[in-house]
Amino acid sequence: MQNLRIITGTVLSLFFLMAPALAQNSNPDEKNETESSSGALELLFGKSDFEPDLEEIAKHTLGSMGNPVRADMPAGERTYLNRLICINDNRKPSFERIGSFGMGPYGHIIDGYDVKCKSVKSVTIYMDMYHPGFIEERTVPGFFIKPNAN
Repeated sequence: MQNLRIITGTVLSLFFLMAPALAQNSNPDEKNETESSSGALELLFGKSDFEPDLEEIAKHTLGSMGNPVRADMPAGERTYLNRLICINDNRKPSFERIGSFGMGPYGHIIDGYDVKCKSVKSVTIYMDMYHPGFIEERTVPGFFIKPNAN
């Protein structure tokens, strides 16, 4: 419940911070209030009619900004990260969310995680949590992945 309050508060804060900037327009006849509000919502939640360029995404390494790991909400991101095993020592890595990184190739805001194996430099894994029901079975470089328990 507390996580839901934090997420809701963050979303509302971002909306109210971005709304004035999005409402400004050099040509007032060009956009109305509804279009400005929908622009803010698109920045926060992605575009509903957005078509990702799957060929372009496939050119990038899984876990990069160009090809983020897809997951189902923050719980799905954590589940994926908890399934990783470090190649160098066969142990689970530690991880910490380091922030949001703007719109990704699927049209949603992506998150970055600092992921660290012992005695190896940490890596950043980028994730897109707006894929309901999706469970990634592929692994990012430098890790093995445990099969999904479901």
